[in-house]
Amino acid sequence: MRVLVLISGNGTNLQAIINERDNLKINIVGVISNNEDAPGLQRAIDNNIPTKILMGNKFGNRELYDNNLVEITKHFNPDLIILAGWMRILTPTFLNEFPGQIINLHPALPGTFIGANCIEKAWASYIKGDIIDTGVMTHWVTPECDKGDSICTLRIPIYGCSTLTDLTERIQTFEKNILISTIQLLRDLSYTRHNDIGFNSMKNKDNITYHLVQKGKVRDVYDIGHGLLGILHSNRLSSFDRYICDVPHKGHILTETSAFWFKKINDHLNIPNHYLYSKKNMMIVKKCTPFPIEVIVRGYITGNTSTSLWTHYDKGVRDYCGITFPDGLKKNQKLENNVITPTTKGEVDELITGIDIIDRKIMTEKQWKDISRMALQLFEYGQEYANERGFILVDTKYEFGLDSNNNIMLIDEVHTCDSSRYWIKLSYADRFAKGEEPEKYDKDIIRDYIKLNIKNPYLETKFDIPLNKVQDTSYIYNKFYKILTEDDLNPDKTYEMMDVMNVNENKEIINYYYNHIHYLYAPHLVILSGSKSDNEHVHKIKQFAKKSSIMVHHHVCSAHKNTQGVLDILNKYNSKKGKIIFVTVAGRSNALSGVVASNTEYPTIACPPFENKLDMATNINSTLQCPSNVPVMTILEPCNVVLSAIKIFTLLC
Repeated sequence: MRVLVLISGNGTNLQAIINERDNLKINIVGVISNNEDAPGLQRAIDNNIPTKILMGNKFGNRELYDNNLVEITKHFNPDLIILAGWMRILTPTFLNEFPGQIINLHPALPGTFIGANCIEKAWASYIKGDIIDTGVMTHWVTPECDKGDSICTLRIPIYGCSTLTDLTERIQTFEKNILISTIQLLRDLSYTRHNDIGFNSMKNKDNITYHLVQKGKVRDVYDIGHGLLGILHSNRLSSFDRYICDVPHKGHILTETSAFWFKKINDHLNIPNHYLYSKKNMMIVKKCTPFPIEVIVRGYITGNTSTSLWTHYDKGVRDYCGITFPDGLKKNQKLENNVITPTTKGEVDELITGIDIIDRKIMTEKQWKDISRMALQLFEYGQEYANERGFILVDTKYEFGLDSNNNIMLIDEVHTCDSSRYWIKLSYADRFAKGEEPEKYDKDIIRDYIKLNIKNPYLETKFDIPLNKVQDTSYIYNKFYKILTEDDLNPDKTYEMMDVMNVNENKEIINYYYNHIHYLYAPHLVILSGSKSDNEHVHKIKQFAKKSSIMVHHHVCSAHKNTQGVLDILNKYNSKKGKIIFVTVAGRSNALSGVVASNTEYPTIACPPFENKLDMATNINSTLQCPSNVPVMTILEPCNVVLSAIKIFTLLC
């Protein structure tokens, strides 16, 4: 990739790119500066990089300057243009000549500080108590200063910095890392940007494309192909139907909490769920069609929101979600039985009954019956486990959906601090007897603060949450996870400052899943062809496999000319446990099929390519005549290869 760097000053970020250019496999084709005294120019010269100086005071207006800048830039013919400390706003005259090629490194988070002196602006806001963190980002350059779609962002806490100098040094350290990560990302990926979402589609070298399909208040969801979703849980905290603030480590802890419960449900309950794999703040799950219903299960009468059981009961309501409650109940009292009180899922949640769910055809009667049974079973299991850890699981919400085979699946999250209410068992009885609120483990620390200090939080646009409330909430999330799982998560502090739009990190997690985990859950065809001349035949097999959502891996290696290479490929897959079928594509003197079949326990299908019937009649025997104990199935039509593979995979299941 040909990279052009624009600078105005010291060029420390330019130096970082120079230091990593061999690892990045990029060619820095030139450096342009609008300051003839910029020390960064000498850095370029010392590394034999062509330089060009274009002083702004020689031109009457910005458009004239940018016209000249266009001609100089075209001379370098760059694939990527990086503004690394470029202190000049570019006009559409320049930007329109290089669409989708210009990125900027900016020491602030999206939607916060713009222009110059952003670190100083962040420090001043921190001193006033307005913010607790800042950050750096790379973004696409648009005519609006520092407002282009972000590519990668890095959130940097300010607490712990005693001076502005401390904060400056911290930001300057991290901005070099994020710049290098961005260059690596854009080198590795072909990218597509869309209207207002930003860098929301990416394709890796294995031709797997990821699309952002949902950007929520606290989570982003990517369609990563092959019937899978990547759910990215951010550190964003939401309450009163809006974003409130960020809580350090929240995304990582909540992902691991859900993963913990999903694994236990797999081991102990006969309730299918969508969970497959998780790492850091990303969870990979089966793609399902959600029911637009939140299944709320309650063991106690409590709550303060508009849909809470106690809110309605306290107003005299006794028939709630189709359930009749007796008189005389007190707030926070244990109910005689666990109950299901569903709500609709939308912009505004509304109470609904099971009968209404069926009548509105949201679910069939059988589906609602099965989901109700599952929800109560899940809740009782959660209560028993929480009780052993000194918690009371008070209430929670579950979500369900249908997989591609119309099987009901538990989806979303389960028994986390965000989706559930937990109280401390030890003090509950005494506090209830005194009419006091129970000790709790949830995000209500911040909700309670808002309720006490803001008259109408639903109308508020900005929330100033004290640092100690944010830290207390983070502590609660972490402590809850440690007590619940008896495991110390020790979140990666550097990673946890990353926003979910750090696409490079997420791409690596997804690729790891596909390369190491996905074999356990989904069928894979591994195609070995003897020569690149067989690619057209291989492509036909790939097309049929794609229609059937079968993952395909293709390797070109001749059994005659590179037998060891074939064995190395086989060893890579033999070490995996999963659903794998080898397909060999070789025609004349076909040794490939026999070598593969005799060196793997996985099934082997030979699909030799022939130019015509005469070629087939002449060479088919080299595929058919395999020695004893070398089981090769020969199938001539690519479509039949895939149909046969589907039948074998069905048996393997």
